[in-house]
Amino acid sequence: MVLERYKIPEGSEEDHVAFFKLIDVQGPDDCWLWLGRKSQAGYGVYHYAGARTQLLAHRISAKIAGIELTRKGVIMHLCNNKLCCNPSHLKAGNQSQNIKAAHRDGLVKMPKGEASASCLHKDSVVQEVRRLLALGATHKMVRSRTGVSLSHISRIRNG
Repeated sequence: MVLERYKIPEGSEEDHVAFFKLIDVQGPDDCWLWLGRKSQAGYGVYHYAGARTQLLAHRISAKIAGIELTRKGVIMHLCNNKLCCNPSHLKAGNQSQNIKAAHRDGLVKMPKGEASASCLHKDSVVQEVRRLLALGATHKMVRSRTGVSLSHISRIRNG
């Protein structure tokens, strides 16, 4: 079952024409920018073909172009432009693929060190572990001095 908020109606030729009037259609390799309303997240939104809620413009464009979506699917922007509606810049995928692409393309920064939610040791403790190891201390000596477990000392040593 497709969630209602993601279900895009078929739409008539008139619906398509009205929709594409809000897109700055350029060359086939260029981004086609959405000129209509935007969501708080910066994506184009539109009431298409009698939909009860606003739909994402790039999803409507993908639907019109015949890009198939699975129930849990997302439409990924290959150009990384949230307002692009060029079907050749859109690809069906899943959330995991979308997040991996965002990391790969530098759109999402993973916090490092103490800023990371999974941080177990303060940066100063990690620096102390590295300093002691560089001085030739054994893992057991470092553990007794810092309280860091042997497995974490190995992880810190190996980067």
